[in-house]
Amino acid sequence: MECGGKSARHRSGPLNGSARPLHHALARLIWLSTNLKSVVEIPAGWLQGRLPETVTLNCGAHAGDILAGLENYFWESPEIFLASLASRFGDRTHPFERTVIAADMETLQNFAQKRDAKDEPNQMALL
Repeated sequence: MECGGKSARHRSGPLNGSARPLHHALARLIWLSTNLKSVVEIPAGWLQGRLPETVTLNCGAHAGDILAGLENYFWESPEIFLASLASRFGDRTHPFERTVIAADMETLQNFAQKRDAKDEPNQMALL
């Protein structure tokens, strides 16, 4: 994943079947958190899971914070990143948008819980 010209290239895994849903949820949530646009303006196909293998996001001034948050999520304290990300969606009130965000946040929370339960080192490439 690339955010504002900065690249997050770290390894985490093995992820088995959770890599694709995790990648999709992260891309959608980071896109929504860095844009003032509605979920209906998200790039075509993203809500149906048709994302490119490598996603480049224009994170602007948030790039450093997001990359640091991803470091926390995968290596230290996922709850810090999840709380920070969730705080960016407080003004989103449309029920459809709230549902999409909640489903993707649940994907991230489930991944973090499963990873912590296994207590294994992570090695998925975040490209």
